[in-house]
Amino acid sequence: MNELTGADILRLRDELERESASALGEAMFAFSGLDMNLGLMVASTLRNTGREAQVPKADAMSFHQRLEFIESHIESDSSLPSKAKEEMKRWLADAHRARLERNQLVHGRWSTDPVRGKALNIVGLPSSDSQQVFEYTVEELRSVAQSFVELNSRLSKARMRWHLP
Repeated sequence: MNELTGADILRLRDELERESASALGEAMFAFSGLDMNLGLMVASTLRNTGREAQVPKADAMSFHQRLEFIESHIESDSSLPSKAKEEMKRWLADAHRARLERNQLVHGRWSTDPVRGKALNIVGLPSSDSQQVFEYTVEELRSVAQSFVELNSRLSKARMRWHLP
């Protein structure tokens, strides 16, 4: 069995850091697109419900606040077919999960385990009993990015299918 040298480990670490950073960047770009699409939906909903003066507030809303706004609108819109409401409720539940996942990715600190080929997201202070380590392969990080892209696509399709703002 071949033992890894220090130079091998450094090379593996550098490669893993580059690939992980690229995958994380893809995830952040994908989430940003999702956030923009949701923000446009909020602004359009405000316009369509006669609250034009409130449209600038949509820009200041967090992703979570935008989700809550759309959730409230979907529940209260009596003209929306039940199938549309069901689809949007599923989408909203998935979007809430995506928000939590994105928050974890953003609020942790990153390292790598080059020998095991894992990117490590460490949440909590090093001296904290509550510190947690979440391990990802590069493929798993790319999968997170893809899930954000798919979520954005589902929102766009639902908006077109059900004539949502």
